[in-house]
Amino acid sequence: MEGKHIGRREFLKFLAGIGLGATAAELYERLYDIPSLQEKLLKALPYFPLIKGLDYNPSKVVNDKIYDLNVSLEVISPLNTLEEVEVRVIPVEYGYFITSYGMREEDYDKVFPKEEVRGVKIEPKKLEGEMFSVDFNDLKGGREYIVKARVKDVAGNEKIVEVKTPYIRQFENLGKKLYDKGIIVAATYYPLYPDPHTWEGLEPMAVRPLLGKYDVKDPIVQAKHIDWFTGHGGNCFFISWGTDDDISTQKIHKNLLSLLSNPLSNQVKVAIFYELPSRLRASGVYPDEHGIYYLDSPERWSKIVSDIGIFKKEIFWRDNYLKVGNKPIIYFYNSDALKGNLPVFLQDVRNAGGSVLIISQHAHPLAATSVYTNPPSGGWIENCISSGSCEYFERAKLFDGWSSWAGGWYSPVEKPLNENYPKFLEDGYKAWNKLAKEYEKILIPSILPGFVNLRDPNFPVLSRDAEMFKNMLLVSLKYAIMNKGIKIVRIDTFNEFGEATGIEPTSEEGFAYLQAIKSVLLTYKNS
Repeated sequence: MEGKHIGRREFLKFLAGIGLGATAAELYERLYDIPSLQEKLLKALPYFPLIKGLDYNPSKVVNDKIYDLNVSLEVISPLNTLEEVEVRVIPVEYGYFITSYGMREEDYDKVFPKEEVRGVKIEPKKLEGEMFSVDFNDLKGGREYIVKARVKDVAGNEKIVEVKTPYIRQFENLGKKLYDKGIIVAATYYPLYPDPHTWEGLEPMAVRPLLGKYDVKDPIVQAKHIDWFTGHGGNCFFISWGTDDDISTQKIHKNLLSLLSNPLSNQVKVAIFYELPSRLRASGVYPDEHGIYYLDSPERWSKIVSDIGIFKKEIFWRDNYLKVGNKPIIYFYNSDALKGNLPVFLQDVRNAGGSVLIISQHAHPLAATSVYTNPPSGGWIENCISSGSCEYFERAKLFDGWSSWAGGWYSPVEKPLNENYPKFLEDGYKAWNKLAKEYEKILIPSILPGFVNLRDPNFPVLSRDAEMFKNMLLVSLKYAIMNKGIKIVRIDTFNEFGEATGIEPTSEEGFAYLQAIKSVLLTYKNS
């Protein structure tokens, strides 16, 4: 177009195309004869055809799962007739999971379901400005998508514009439906990897994550965890928080905040799984030869109170934080090992957290039953209470609720473990359920898929077994107590690989444990 003089009609079209149509005539009279403007306008003409307002909106959503998208755009082509319009929806690929995280190539399609690029060509109406709308149905999800628009006019001028969607779920949010029915299935979640806890520090692992050795700050990893867990009926993560040093603890906190900033984070409840022994050691408080931590003065627990204050300021107020009667719940790991001035300690914690509800680790099933054990060393808690002098239970009553860790493993249950361990838990949690009702406490039964501590070959092994796990889940739901008919159970864990207690999908077992949860919960009726 070099040397060409722009006509009045062509110039007015240009001004209208950039949103100056109302003042086009005035601008023409004032600016058209300026020589320098002529040169600039000639350079700007390839600006057309113009794609404006490329956008997408879900047109079918079921339980947080987007199935259908509507894509809309406007195309302005005042200089030449529009010849082609094409809209495409392109599944994003994540090769870095293989190259950076070490995911096995054969596992890739299990994580990111295969899906073809979809494209629609639209016949333009030869107008200077047109609106287009295209529907794309039955998205598989489990990833982000690129929405791309390409237009071309008869002169060969082509424009391409694209936008990216957030992560779109693969599974409907079954966990949300169950939460609304008063069923809360939680899992302990570790926001550690690979910093402050390296993957190498977990080796050797009995099972390995399907995602590879991932970074928990990766928003796609976070979205996968939320999508998978809630898609199979889970609905709450108890986030492990705290280590023996403040620097590592700060890293964990940042990882937690990263998880809470994920676009899918509002689709799952969260609570704090407070690593109490670690934070006591960070405060200079160490256990005695029996594993007991003595708390005798506020100086001994000032760091804990400070931590709770951080939770109140940054975590507890969130809409998706787990609460009972507007009071946030926090679990204190190993809190059954606390002695000393507990009433004052717990009151300081509650004041710092804004009436936080504190769940202790007193409800060990072995304390409530000796059935299925050899030797019959358990079942002492009711006799202890009836004696009128039961220090263990007096300490337990100071808390707002009770739980256990990892289903009480290790307990000396008779073999075969896969048959007898669920029965052992049933007897134990039945007794704790009776006590929780009598003393109006929350009871959160804990279960696990297995326990394989390869770093300590002398530690007893509970072989991983999906059928055993299903039976444990049914038992825990039977005896759980939260509030007004609401039940809450906790799985230990979602993603701890050093002791093989995770239910996260693995290369060796696939989705076996998530599918076990779903198979139980689809037919379970709260009562």
